[in-house]
Amino acid sequence: MKTGFRSVSVKVAVWCLITAAAAPAEEGLWYETEAAAGDPLALVNRVGLGFDHTEATAPREKLTLGVTWTLGQKTGRHDWALGAEIPLLLNQPGSSDSEEGVGDFKLRLAHTWIENETWLAGSYVDAEFDTAASNVEAIANQRNQLTVGTGFIRNLNHGWAFGAAAQYGWSVSEGVTNGDKSEIEFRAGLRKKLSEAWSVTALHKSIVNLAAGNRYTSAVEPSVTWDVGRGGKFNVFAACELPLENGREDFTAKAGIAWVY
Repeated sequence: MKTGFRSVSVKVAVWCLITAAAAPAEEGLWYETEAAAGDPLALVNRVGLGFDHTEATAPREKLTLGVTWTLGQKTGRHDWALGAEIPLLLNQPGSSDSEEGVGDFKLRLAHTWIENETWLAGSYVDAEFDTAASNVEAIANQRNQLTVGTGFIRNLNHGWAFGAAAQYGWSVSEGVTNGDKSEIEFRAGLRKKLSEAWSVTALHKSIVNLAAGNRYTSAVEPSVTWDVGRGGKFNVFAACELPLENGREDFTAKAGIAWVY
């Protein structure tokens, strides 16, 4: 199953590369790097395919198809967008054969309240549903949950940008083995555009798990983005999330492709 799972990933990625090669060049957004990576504050029409590999005692992988549609004309104010994510999970328990199946479906409603050449700010609401197949429930959330968040990105010019966001997530229904969710997450990142095609970003995440006695965890996530299609239309990105609190915890390698249109 593992071979078939990766084969599908490669075929979809190659198809997207061929399609994007024909895209006309045009001037991109100053926050195109964030838009390509699927930042909930960057509201653009986007189709993305992301792949996560989490290394642990039982490695697991996730292939996610994400789509975002903007609603109405982008006038710099009062912009809205709808998003959806459908993940495919691969569980490798080690003691038995690998299993794969559809994960938890997610919907997003986002709103931009400031957008100009210097600032981008907005809010979003995520609804995640317990739709995971029974054979991959062990690595799914196993619950319905909601998340509300807000944040901003500041254009510092000369290719630099700084962003910060805060969100609160809680469970609507209790997970079978995961229990309730109630956590606050803070993110802060600094991005540098090295050239017309390359950008690097350093992101720091902090999470306070209120349901686990205010347990604190944090991680850093360096990433690189390559603008393949010119004008920010098509991008390839890679990242690695590294926990800071406990060296025994999982690290997650990420990669993805995105078409912004």
